[in-house]
Amino acid sequence: MAVDDKAGEERGPVAQPVEFPELPSAPVGKPLVRRSVEAIRDVQVNVAAILGEAQVSVERLFSLREGDVLELQQAIDSPVDVLVENNLVARGKIVVVGDRFGVLITSISEA
Repeated sequence: MAVDDKAGEERGPVAQPVEFPELPSAPVGKPLVRRSVEAIRDVQVNVAAILGEAQVSVERLFSLREGDVLELQQAIDSPVDVLVENNLVARGKIVVVGDRFGVLITSISEA
């Protein structure tokens, strides 16, 4: 709402102070989301175990051939990051499970 000042000129809106009520220290009422996985138990998510990274020049990248070795920056006993939908959720170490690799979870990220 515009306000006329004493000179008769129109000014922009006038700001009024607002007081916000104090919030209760503990939540009240029903939770927004039930803490049950029943409704979403069959939803598929992407899980990735990141073994390591390497930085190479474009020239090296284009020269890679089958049989070449791309050395990673991580040591062999470095923890592996476990990501769910690109979010870090845990760390672990690589293990062999039959004829496949697996990740033994050693710590879960605080979120």
